Amino acid sequence: NGFVGKSFLQYLETLPKDDLPPRICLVSRDGKFPKITNLELKARAIFVIADLEQPWEIPFSASHVAHFAADGSATAYSPLSSEKFLRITKNLEKWIKGLDCPTLFFASSGACFGHVPLKKEGLTQTQGADRLFSRNRLEEEKALLVRSRLQAEESLLTLESSGHIDLRIGRLFSFIGNSLFNKTQYAVNSFIEMGLSGSEIQINGDPMTVRSYLSEFDMAHWIYKSISQNIERKYLEIGSAHPVTILELAHEIGAQTGMKVKLPKSYAPGDIYVANSI
Repeated sequence: NGFVGKSFLQYLETLPKDDLPPRICLVSRDGKFPKITNLELKARAIFVIADLEQPWEIPFSASHVAHFAADGSATAYSPLSSEKFLRITKNLEKWIKGLDCPTLFFASSGACFGHVPLKKEGLTQTQGADRLFSRNRLEEEKALLVRSRLQAEESLLTLESSGHIDLRIGRLFSFIGNSLFNKTQYAVNSFIEMGLSGSEIQINGDPMTVRSYLSEFDMAHWIYKSISQNIERKYLEIGSAHPVTILELAHEIGAQTGMKVKLPKSYAPGDIYVANSI
């Protein structure tokens, strides 16, 4: 029922029956499921409500598992969120050991890594994150988020080495689409709202902050292909490889809405995350 889950189900709705598995089990933490009439008819969808922070008791076997918990939002930058992410991952691991070596797609937010070089000569991934994120509390919280994602990824890689799963780790980057329309904390939606309301487009942070943008449909297509095909690459950076600064984004939307762009007088340096494996 999050952005990735909704987008993925909407993508599956567009596929012909022959391209879908014979049965799909959908798991939600709060019992809210998107309307997927076509998918219910084509893949006999089963709906399960489960608290993923508790031991998983999902009474179904599975050949493929898609786990979407890639929260890279501001609410994820806290010790509680990092601990929660790791608890859910541990529950996933325990449950999946009871299956017959399924294919697992594990969403791990690429956005949370920011500009951290995850492969730096002479440093382990975690050490690199530790050194780069030590300046203030926000930086430390970002480091904690990075470490929790890395720890989850490394734990699943260990599980794969023991023969329990066929793993794909999807580091998800920046996206645009209807499922994000009402979330004005994101730059695209915020700038569009400002432009359509007739006010100037105001940039609050570093105008040179860099993001990449991929449509939610293309993101879901990436995920589906990674699950349905045999691949050797374990880390998949899912997002556009085309960098866009916040300033470029604001001017593009300003040109389409006829609004001027207002720059901040002062700001902290922004970060950069752009997928680079497509």
